[in-house]
Parts: sequence; structure tokens; C-alpha cells
Amino acid sequence: MWVGVLLICASFAVTDCAPLVSPQAFSSPDKCANKLAQLQNQARQQGLVTMGVCREVKAPGQPT
Repeated sequence: MWVGVLLICASFAVTDCAPLVSPQAFSSPDKCANKLAQLQNQARQQGLVTMGVCREVKAPGQPT
């Protein structure tokens, strides 16, 4: 499973930033990256600064 994390900032100051975590997990890194890119584009169109990343998460006991 993959989860997207997006940092959205009103300026380049870290105090003007808010983290967002995707409310759903994605089955592949590509699906996660596509959704994250959509969200980043929407935020950038509003003049916001963004940085996003998709990370793989595993449930306890799940094979590595």
C-alpha cells in the first residue's frame, strides 16, 4: 500500500506550511503519484508552494 504526503505552503517560510496525508491508501506508487500530482497542480494554481512524496506503508506482520 502507498500513502501520499503533501506539504502545502503559503510562502517559502516553514511556519506557513500545513501537511496533508491522503485519506486513502493506493495500490501502486503510480496511482499515488498521479493523485499527488493532481493535488499539487491544484494548489500551485492558487499560488501555493508544494512538495509531495509517496511512501510505501506495511501493516504489522506483512512480509517485507
